[in-house]
Amino acid sequence: MFELLSGFLQPILDFVPRVSHRPAANEHCVVDGVLGVRETRRPQLHAPILTHVEYFPVNPVAVDLEIQTVATTDDRELTLNATAAIVIDDPITMRLKCGSDSYIGIAAIAMRAEISRIAVSVTEEEFRDMVASDELMQFVSARLASASFGSLSLDTFAIED
Repeated sequence: MFELLSGFLQPILDFVPRVSHRPAANEHCVVDGVLGVRETRRPQLHAPILTHVEYFPVNPVAVDLEIQTVATTDDRELTLNATAAIVIDDPITMRLKCGSDSYIGIAAIAMRAEISRIAVSVTEEEFRDMVASDELMQFVSARLASASFGSLSLDTFAIED
């Protein structure tokens, strides 16, 4: 009964102004409203029907790239388990281009695609040398920046065997 009542009242309550909380030191606050998208460090008086307030972390966000199997040019299969940490450099661009809910998924897909692209074009030994010399991290970082329109950057990257 309460769910039915709250479902009915929610559109009406979206007209009522609210005050958002002050962003913590480890948060970006992005306000998407009638006047455009902006970042703020102060509490905001807003009506949810007109203005959307969203908080994103300033600290690195862990991204699990999951296990993937790729074949190298010397016909050997590599099973890779990569992890990364990404940082939101530009929360406004990230919110506009990547979306608030899907930025971690976009980052994971871009990094997995770059790892696969490089792994299928080199031998296993060359791939391991690239991992050891951090050359692979540079390629993955560049791909992440282009996929997120420069709003995300790679903080840490590791491949586990």
